[in-house]
Amino acid sequence: MSSDTVPTRPPNVLIYVGDKQENVFKNIAANLLRCLNTDKYVVYELKRSQVCKTPWKENVALLVVFVEEIETSIAEAFRDYIENEGKTIVFCSNFDHADSGLSYKKSSDVGLTKINYKNIKDVPVYRGKYCYNLQNGEELAVDCAGNSAVLKSIYKTGKLIVSSVHLALNPDFLLLNQSEEFQSNEENRLLILKDILTEELGLESKSITIPKPTPGYIIVDDDTLIPKLKSKINMNELSLGKLDKTFQLPELLDASTNIKVPLLFESEGSSALSFDKNSYFSKLKSNRFGRVVVFFPVITSTMIAAEQFSNHDNIVIVAGRQICGRGRSDNAWISPEGCAMFTLHFTLSLSSRLGQKMSILQHLGSLAVIHSIRKHQIYKQLNLRLKWPNDLYYENDKKIGGILVNTTIQGSVAHVYLGIGINVSNNQPTICINSVIQDHNSVTGDTIPLLKPEEVIASTLTELENLIDDFEKLGSDNFYSLYYSYWLHQNQLVTLSSIGKEVTIQGLDEYGFLIVQTADQRQLTLQPDGNRFDMMKNLIISKH
Repeated sequence: MSSDTVPTRPPNVLIYVGDKQENVFKNIAANLLRCLNTDKYVVYELKRSQVCKTPWKENVALLVVFVEEIETSIAEAFRDYIENEGKTIVFCSNFDHADSGLSYKKSSDVGLTKINYKNIKDVPVYRGKYCYNLQNGEELAVDCAGNSAVLKSIYKTGKLIVSSVHLALNPDFLLLNQSEEFQSNEENRLLILKDILTEELGLESKSITIPKPTPGYIIVDDDTLIPKLKSKINMNELSLGKLDKTFQLPELLDASTNIKVPLLFESEGSSALSFDKNSYFSKLKSNRFGRVVVFFPVITSTMIAAEQFSNHDNIVIVAGRQICGRGRSDNAWISPEGCAMFTLHFTLSLSSRLGQKMSILQHLGSLAVIHSIRKHQIYKQLNLRLKWPNDLYYENDKKIGGILVNTTIQGSVAHVYLGIGINVSNNQPTICINSVIQDHNSVTGDTIPLLKPEEVIASTLTELENLIDDFEKLGSDNFYSLYYSYWLHQNQLVTLSSIGKEVTIQGLDEYGFLIVQTADQRQLTLQPDGNRFDMMKNLIISKH
């Protein structure tokens, strides 16, 4: 399991649209995701302000450029990316690359045309403002007059596709009426885009249909709880809000749709649920956390759903698949089947020890996951670790999970929504616990059993309850001792980007903030918000 063969983070597909409206980005992203493996890639917008100021070029599977007038400094940054093994596709932009023989000129026939690509013929598309000449490259598509429409250049180790026609943007965004001809050829346009992405640029395609959210099923191991739950929980439709922040939508589900799904009891399911109830409750040893489960085979986000259960303490929302999971700083979290995805809701008195230091919660959640696995002798040798502030790693460079904590205050009580995502048996987008176990077994000859997502969830909830109870009764000493036994950073020498100097990590303060020491013995405290680790560069990227 070397970092040369295992991706450390989900590959990013970045889309640059300049200052165009957000819905243009979303439409391009939606079309790309219809062509790509949505269990592998994360799609983000690359903002104009980020191009020359942030380290965006690592871990990028593809850069997509859609902007007519591109600034000189922006274009130079993109050329640098291409020249360093980058893969790029440019649509209808004044972008050139002299070293590879690419130049552009204004098109004299902006508007509707038809193109031929391999065996896909006479596909109506819209020609943009610019067209291209390429001295050293390959012509992939031509229009009906025989003019180049899509060209491919391989320069050094980078790959560049330039298209004078719009393949990734729907015609209605180009102020066109969608004629029957456009609508009937929509599939062919996307087939061309898909072939370019996969065959020419080497990205991975997977033909999956993004499913719609399903009903939620209430699952308990004590049937005497059911009458009480029926009287307390509104079994009518559960509102999951609008998905106006996501472009990874199921077919025929509009972004403005207010999604509502019913709640049912397990016995009311039309068929056997994919949730393994026996495995879950056999591992759940908690007194409070997770005794009531609401399982959604498909859901938008367990965090969104959990917030609808603010009147139900200690309830856990579990997903078979999320279609718009979110991580810290609104990052996307790819959530395929086999990933343990859940959000626990519980309340915390603000006068309690933990209530006065709620920033510790994400560290308790992270610790609960790792310790619940590695405290068992058979799993102890698996090198699962903690990265500050909220990531779960295998070894020191492969992310397998993360934690997100949201809180709301009502009077003297905090409502805590602790969301956790762990790659358990899903081999994409990066690496999962079971692939680590399989690799270990193949090397050592051991027969360590694989884990089920339900087992990991139940063990984590049990451990989290124990850790919180211990913190409240005895204080933080045991927590810190256990946390440091798993974390990656003790005495680590890193560069703090905000000051451009190397610092040494000392540990956590009483609130879980990171303490670092400069070469001149000054101590600095870094809060989680605005600071993050780049493990591959030994860098703390800071906004401050």
